[in-house]
Amino acid sequence: MNYSEIVSFIWGVADLIRDTFKRGKYQDVILPLTVLRRLDCVLAPTKEHVLETQAKLKDKKLENLAPQLRKAAGFAFYNTSRYDFDKLLADAPHLAANLRNYIAGFSHIHPEYARSLVTKGLLVRSGRGLYVLADSEITEFNNLAIIGKRVPKGVICLTSALRFHNIGTQLPRKVWLALQKGSAQPRLSYPPVSIVRLSGQCFSEGINTHEIEGVTVKIYNPAKTVADCFKFRNRIGLEAAIEAARECLREKKTISDEVYHYAKICRVWNIMKPYMEALSYC
Repeated sequence: MNYSEIVSFIWGVADLIRDTFKRGKYQDVILPLTVLRRLDCVLAPTKEHVLETQAKLKDKKLENLAPQLRKAAGFAFYNTSRYDFDKLLADAPHLAANLRNYIAGFSHIHPEYARSLVTKGLLVRSGRGLYVLADSEITEFNNLAIIGKRVPKGVICLTSALRFHNIGTQLPRKVWLALQKGSAQPRLSYPPVSIVRLSGQCFSEGINTHEIEGVTVKIYNPAKTVADCFKFRNRIGLEAAIEAARECLREKKTISDEVYHYAKICRVWNIMKPYMEALSYC
């Protein structure tokens, strides 16, 4: 096949996903899977050798297997998932879960290779161990994307969540991040963060996921955010909490019953009640 035939074949996949994805999202499906397929073909000859090497090295309890696995693969990257594209297709009913396992099996990009791409102007270093394409669109919520990548178990909260939901006038100087009590303290040099600790339902309830610059980021929904603002009013200010409740209801980002639900979970309803009653008459 010549170049034109290959391009036509790849984009011909659009006919197969026409009723599943919106037209503007075709490239978000076709191009990443084309790259994955190319990597799959490149690694195929040494895939079994990589898996065998990994199994042998695990028995030796070595901390860093990457150098040996790169040598086994014959490239600066490798994949340790038991799946390849043929095995993914053979188990179609579980394709989604298996594909995630396959993608997670890829090694991290080698630092020297990443630096060479930065030198060539193809990548831009956005943080420690984080790179973005030089021509990619950087949004106003880039800091949230970095946090989502570096601290995937954390949840954006308080005034940072208000800002994301376009509620009120707060402009946080740091990213507010909720972590579960007892979890490890993240080591971040950038962006600056302010951390609050929550437990039980107070941590796990009200989490929505959003995609920012290709990264899945956890952010509390508007109603949960309002309840959190009152819970941590001593840290962000009572005026900011009242504004959050007022604007959230005025902009119809949520309803009073939903705020009540999360206020009870966060054990702040007695504090919020007079303010919510006053707002109901506004």
